[in-house]
Formats: sequence, C-alpha cells, structure tokens
Amino acid sequence: MAARRPRRERHLRPVASLWIGDRLRWIDRLALTALRHHGHEVTLYHAGPAPAGVPDGIRLESADRIIPVDALLGRFSPALVSDVFRFALMRDTETIWVDTDAVALVPLEPDADGYLVGAEEDGVWLNCAVLRLPADSPGLAILNRACTTPDEVPAWMPADRRGAMRKVAPEDTLREACRVMPNLLGPRGLTYALDQTGEDARALPSVALNPLPWWHAAVAFNPHGGTDGWVTPQTQVVHLYASRIPPPLLRRPAPAGSLLARLAERFGLSGAPTRS
Repeated sequence: MAARRPRRERHLRPVASLWIGDRLRWIDRLALTALRHHGHEVTLYHAGPAPAGVPDGIRLESADRIIPVDALLGRFSPALVSDVFRFALMRDTETIWVDTDAVALVPLEPDADGYLVGAEEDGVWLNCAVLRLPADSPGLAILNRACTTPDEVPAWMPADRRGAMRKVAPEDTLREACRVMPNLLGPRGLTYALDQTGEDARALPSVALNPLPWWHAAVAFNPHGGTDGWVTPQTQVVHLYASRIPPPLLRRPAPAGSLLARLAERFGLSGAPTRS
C-alpha cells in the first residue's frame, strides 16, 4: 500500500480592518474572533493608541504604516478615512479587507483572479464591508486616485450635488464633496469604478457577503428567528451595518437563541460585551 501523502493545509490570505476609537464593541470582537477561528492571520490597524478589548491572537499595527490616518482624521470623518484606508491597503498589500461589523461564517477566499466583492440587497450597489481587489485592478486605481486628489470632485458625484463645491478652496473640494455625500468614497465610488471597468461582473450576489439589508440588520439579535431566507448555505459573511443597529443592542449580550448568540458560542466568545 502506498504511503499516504501528508495533508496540505489551505493557504488563506491575511485579513485586516481598521479601528478608530479607544475600545472595541462586542460585535467587533466577535467578527475578529471568527476570522481567527477560520485560520486567517488578522491584523487590526488602529489610529492613535491601541484600543482596549482586542481578542487574543489579533495582530495590532499603527494605521500610519499604510497612510497618515491621524492627519486625515482632522479633515474627514472616521467612516471616510476607513474608505480611503481600505483602498490603499489593497493597493499596497495582499490583504482582504473586512469591516469589524462583518462576521465571517467560513474562511474567505477571493476568486482565481483575486476578487472578493459583493452586492447589497437590491443589487444596485456594491458594498465595501468585505472586499479584495487585485493591486493592479483598474477600478482600484480609479478609487485611489480619487482619494488622493483633494482638489477634484470624483466623477461619479451627481451634477445636482456639485454646487456646494464652488464655494470652497480648491484643496477642500474632496472634503466638501464627502460632506455633502457621505458614501461618496464608499459603496457609491466602488460601484461606479467597477462598473466603468467591467469588474462589477466579479461581484457576488448579496446573499454571499451582505445577506441582511441595512434596514433589517437588527434581526440578527432576534431570539425568535427572522434570519431564515436571508442567511443561507451560500452566505459567507453576515454584515451587520452596525451604524444602523440601535445602540442598546450593541451594549449587551446577544439574546440566547439569536443568530449572533449562536455564532458567539460557535466561535468561543463568552462573557458580556464591553460597553461601547
């Protein structure tokens, strides 16, 4: 009988996210713990001092290793800085980006050409919560150029929203555009860029990475069900849209029997969440 060949371990890409603040919430710890559970090397980049509440096994790095985040925070909101950061991260590293409110159910793997991107519920928008574009992606180049050209209005900003930009200094043009339209460098920009290059054909359906619509994401905390039909065997990640979740839900353990309570048990996260 021939000797059995040793089992080859699957090589997973590293995963990273960015945290701006002094303490992780419970769902952030759950998301990071899930990624480690699946075997990913996980790096949490942070602005300023390292935050409290980081799970064991998570690598901490200053976000300034990628871009000058602390300087950008004086000009842009944390959400917009996060958008700028993730596009630079993909340009400069092989890392998969995962928001800290996106809980992976399985290991994450881009397709054969290095793409991992998914649509939102209506299929009109692409979402940035879980994202990998190849470093040489034409769409990624469009996004990074927009993020690093502060005196230009991104091409995808609707004409009827551009009036306010005539009233600001040239160097403040991008900042004002993002104030007028907060998702300009996020889903709106990603959708435009990949549509322009044809890379939107790489997008997975919403059930894969963003199964819950933003207006229904709190159902993941419901102990009486409600996620059936949304979360299916094709779901790789449950994106929670934390900014849309009622704050009290983020300050207490997920109720027993809810989807999030079951995931916490599966991934070995115990104890009450740290108050956000």
